[in-house]
Amino acid sequence: MKSLYTNLFVKKFITSLVIVFFFFALINNVNASSQAPILSANSLTAPAISAGCYNFSPGTIVGTDVTITNLYANYPPTAPAGYVQNCTSVTYQWYTSATGSLGDLVLISGANGRDYSPINITSTPGVYYIRTTEYTCFLNLPLSQRSFAMSFSDFVYISVDNPLNPYNVTGTTTVCPNTTTAISLSGSDIGINYKLYENGSFVTGSTKSGTGSSLSWNVNHSNCNTSYTYTVEGVNAIAPFCSGFMTGSAVVTFQDITNPALTLAKYSQVGSVNSCLPVVGSFNTTNALQGYTDNCSGALSAVLTNTVISGTNCAWSIVYTYDVKDACLNTLLNQTYSTTGGDASAPALTSAAYSQSGTINSCLPTVGSFNSTNALQGYSDNCGGLTATLTNTAITGTNCSWAITYTYDIADACGNVLHSQVYSTTGGDHTAASLTGAKYSQVGSINTCKPTFLGAGALFNQTYALQGYADNC
Repeated sequence: MKSLYTNLFVKKFITSLVIVFFFFALINNVNASSQAPILSANSLTAPAISAGCYNFSPGTIVGTDVTITNLYANYPPTAPAGYVQNCTSVTYQWYTSATGSLGDLVLISGANGRDYSPINITSTPGVYYIRTTEYTCFLNLPLSQRSFAMSFSDFVYISVDNPLNPYNVTGTTTVCPNTTTAISLSGSDIGINYKLYENGSFVTGSTKSGTGSSLSWNVNHSNCNTSYTYTVEGVNAIAPFCSGFMTGSAVVTFQDITNPALTLAKYSQVGSVNSCLPVVGSFNTTNALQGYTDNCSGALSAVLTNTVISGTNCAWSIVYTYDVKDACLNTLLNQTYSTTGGDASAPALTSAAYSQSGTINSCLPTVGSFNSTNALQGYSDNCGGLTATLTNTAITGTNCSWAITYTYDIADACGNVLHSQVYSTTGGDHTAASLTGAKYSQVGSINTCKPTFLGAGALFNQTYALQGYADNC
């Protein structure tokens, strides 16, 4: 007896486990083959009303007061693997959900048929989820072991939002290139994202969330004489299928058709350039553009068109002719500025000056003998053409040793003078006297005794000794 009870208990226990297993398997592990099919979208219909935004998956509905009819659940569902579908009684119940979660299902009273009709959705913002349930009977066990389980269908969702308020787009203007200007939207709604388009293309990074107040976007272009058309699209933040462009557009023209102008004091050279006559000019754009302005911001440029150099090393001028252009190539033609200069540098001693080699063998001169070649030796000038002008001669010494000091000025061709330069000449008599005529010869004889040594010396006569001799000095 005990064995019989044990067998019955085991059979009932196993049967219960099977039922529980089937129940939880159907509830917690329902896959696409065991769920009721996704509700048919083909039967969803709506009037073609132009205002408002509605959406269901799959498909799109447009209207301000939409009636959706004939949502239905397909039958029969497919039995799980290993089971035989043999139930003929299926019941339905329709639910709504605010989030599409099983946790907040709300039963729709009276909606317990295969079809659910009608669904009336008014213009109330929100997202609505609708689904069915099925009580499905699977049979491949004895009648006492048949399991009954509840299976939910997939969701169909319906999104509803108010029509987008058609705020106005403004900002049409003409501005200079590289000028920032604003595109404005007269208002905005919270929950709507607004996107700026330029010539039909979305401007990356331009999306702004509605604030309940006006919005604006800054735009700027460097292109000259070019127009851009700006529009704004509103997109529902939770229902992006709900979108539309705002009213109007703004056309911004970035334009500059005005030439630069001389509005301030133009460049005027201060002083003179100390240099020889240039061979080529040295055009300076900073000087050229001084005093010029443009109606638009942006750098001006000066384009040299002609250079005229005239004059001599002593006084010269260069006249530059040029055009002034702005960033859009508007051009002010034939402007000029001048550079003047001349050689204002005195000559200079740039190498070894003249230095006499040896001495002059001569008597003390009575006048000097200035030599320009000696005077200019070692001197140079940036432009050439040197002359030496004697300003003083100083003779000192004796025939035996004397010196002449020459003081002079050196001038270049432009009259620039290096004053009070000196060089010297030195000399002396280095030539011995010589017999140039008949030397002394005694006439007759002296009548006297032989003189002594001392007596003979007393008889020396210098006049007789020098007779016939001469010297250069």
